[in-house]
Amino acid sequence: MIDFLGIEKLTLCTCKEPALQLLTMGLFPCAPSEPSLAVDLNMLGFVERLFVHAAPNVTAWCKTLEAFLSERNFKLATRVSNHDHLNLLVLTLVLE
Repeated sequence: MIDFLGIEKLTLCTCKEPALQLLTMGLFPCAPSEPSLAVDLNMLGFVERLFVHAAPNVTAWCKTLEAFLSERNFKLATRVSNHDHLNLLVLTLVLE
């Protein structure tokens, strides 16, 4: 389980579906059956509000994603510059 205080391991009983037990505890399960991860609903609410109110910054988002994936031994094969992204966006808008 992940919440604002960190990561904690939970033990659930076999009397009810694990996902329902997690939801009852205020946690969102990562899968409907046999979830291996659950996130506090308050944390999800915070992240939702963060993305709603955060200024759009494609460069920061891309660098964060690249760093996050790199820490997990993934590597992006290509990189698109902001200029290329803007041209693609304009081209998409014109073609629609």
